[in-house]
Amino acid sequence: MDTDTLKNIARVLDLISHAFLYPEMDIVATSQVLNRVAADMGLELSEVSPDHLEELKARYTALFINAPGGVAAPPYASVYYGGAGILNQLGADVARRYYAEAGVEPVRGDAPDHVAASIAFCSHLIQEGRLDLLHHYLHHFLLKWFPQFSQRLLSADSGGFYGSLAGMAQEIIQGLGEALSRLEPREETV
Repeated sequence: MDTDTLKNIARVLDLISHAFLYPEMDIVATSQVLNRVAADMGLELSEVSPDHLEELKARYTALFINAPGGVAAPPYASVYYGGAGILNQLGADVARRYYAEAGVEPVRGDAPDHVAASIAFCSHLIQEGRLDLLHHYLHHFLLKWFPQFSQRLLSADSGGFYGSLAGMAQEIIQGLGEALSRLEPREETV
């Protein structure tokens, strides 16, 4: 994988990370760029317009923050990683260890294991050229929980913006993990 491709992947991961935060007006511009990327990948990503921002906020809240009977897809690794099903558990601890090894603090989200922070960290590692750590992070952490999160989100928001965003993110993360696996063997870290 060449440097330009990696830089483009980092940019797209940054946009996806941002899109997994509570939606503000800038989500419209972010979604427009992600729609072009999705089309290039042969995927469909639901359009976000300024007229539907309040509806998107309500959908975000129901999917990720608060809903009768519980949210459909909590955006935290702790819920999925290690099977705890509880916030701020093993997933958060593991995420903190990866951030510490890279010498950074989580840059997005409200917790170290928030999906936005997790995806932003991938972008950061690419930008810093830390492909060994990225390979380990993907295969020993992110790909251990993100597919379950993605599947729950796809089921709860089929055809919606967040469901299609999860599908797009899953393809990119999985593809990146496979590409890194084809490179030289990696040293174990964390």
